[in-house]
Amino acid sequence: MRYLILQGNPGAWPGLPGTRYLMSTPKAATFVIGAKRIAESAARTATITIIAYCGWRMAEEILRDQPSMARLLGTVGIDLAKIACWEQWLRHRAISHALRR
Repeated sequence: MRYLILQGNPGAWPGLPGTRYLMSTPKAATFVIGAKRIAESAARTATITIIAYCGWRMAEEILRDQPSMARLLGTVGIDLAKIACWEQWLRHRAISHALRR
């Protein structure tokens, strides 16, 4: 028999009061499959977003009167940090939502 054993902070999985579930339990199966798909989807979305933002910022900088590589790198760096934070937040929300079902 295969089990899903939950460790760590119990507040991270509010929909599962126990610490050990059979893999055939619907909630455990949803949690395992859902978390993996969420991570894959978030990575794909972040990649597309990064490419779009970099292209936008490069075009924006080229069209300025005085293009600056430092300004371009700074804005792209800030955009990358925002995307990373947003992706983590979305992943956390999606996993906690999947657990509440």
